[in-house]
Amino acid sequence: MIAALWVTIAVAAPGSWAARGTLDTPVEAPFQQFTLPIGAYLAAKYPDLRDLRVLDGSGAEVPYARVASTAPEPPRSVPFVGFAGEPAAADLQFDTKGGLSGLKTAGQAGPKRGYLFSGDAVGDVVAVKVDLAEAEAGYQHVAVEASDDGTAWTTVVPDATLLRLTVDGQPLRRGTIELPPGPHRLLRVVWPEGKAAVAVGSIEVTVRFGGSGQPPMAWSGPVAGTRTAEGDVLVLPNTVRAEALRVGLKGANTLAPVTLSAWTNPGDPWRDLADGTVYQLRAQDRDWTNEPFSLAIPVHAVRLKANQGSLGDPPPTLELGVHPDRVIFVASGKGPYTLAVGQLDAPAVALAPNTLVPGYGYGDAPPIGAATATLDFPLTPSATPAPGTAAAIPKAWKLWGVLLVGVAMLGGMAASLAKRPKA
Repeated sequence: MIAALWVTIAVAAPGSWAARGTLDTPVEAPFQQFTLPIGAYLAAKYPDLRDLRVLDGSGAEVPYARVASTAPEPPRSVPFVGFAGEPAAADLQFDTKGGLSGLKTAGQAGPKRGYLFSGDAVGDVVAVKVDLAEAEAGYQHVAVEASDDGTAWTTVVPDATLLRLTVDGQPLRRGTIELPPGPHRLLRVVWPEGKAAVAVGSIEVTVRFGGSGQPPMAWSGPVAGTRTAEGDVLVLPNTVRAEALRVGLKGANTLAPVTLSAWTNPGDPWRDLADGTVYQLRAQDRDWTNEPFSLAIPVHAVRLKANQGSLGDPPPTLELGVHPDRVIFVASGKGPYTLAVGQLDAPAVALAPNTLVPGYGYGDAPPIGAATATLDFPLTPSATPAPGTAAAIPKAWKLWGVLLVGVAMLGGMAASLAKRPKA
């Protein structure tokens, strides 16, 4: 049935693929699943990845489904409590909804080691944002630990950085800590041994629903933007569905307030996405950088414009980040299997997961093997066109063509009427 459906909808588009990758299937199974490499997003001609294919050893397409990486919920504040020493599970107090509400005072005297708060039992907590209190300033090193019962704690992030500082009148903030996949019932932010925790104003968690095992964000390789009179610009060969932009400054102790802009289609005007401060500071024997910018739209070009000061020389490097989708395919035909992507006019052929895999998501579903995909496609800058001109000329010619055709049709109608005999 699946094969018949696939034959009906899978019409191979002519031409070559922009990129091909290898698929390693170490365990034999009727279905195989892998995480899409970042290179697939960069090579795709369409941001919805409609031109993605899985090929068998003979080059024939095999049916596949994409399991989209779910978007995270907006960050939400959670109650938190400071603790000293090592509180026992019996010291934890919970509210009627299962959230951590407090600690018993016994054994909690002395400087705070860190702060305890609840995760979420339904979704994956993928990020924690710690906002240092207004009165606190400077650099802080912390670790994040997780527990299911409050007794055994596992370090999930061994070294994270928090920052609250003002330099040249610019507020510098860094408080977001990305967590590895997995539901975490209880979490705590812990300061290094022998160092007291500073005051915290708020703690927020970002939850991603859709089951455990969501892949962490993948990043492209860094490339330098092109310096123009309007700012540092990176134009991509294709429109890419990215979620975040990471900026790398080259000069030591560089800081500048910036505006991030982007456009999706050639010829579009620049669209401002965010204002912020980018920085590269050297302190405590390590480099401190700003958090990535969020991208609200698919991007064909991005621009960083310094509102004052300079972004240094050479121009900063830029990286695109995305939480990759997973792909399930039918292990039909003979291997080795190949991942192919990047073809204009390729139709969308991906099936729904529960159409491809009988009983998908339930215990009686057939086994799915864990495959590994490798596809290298570098983030290559394209030429930098002036916004509004790349597609404006073709559109203008199209309009003139329509007008000329209209005039010709009117002329033909007039001539036809003139030839008609008068009644």
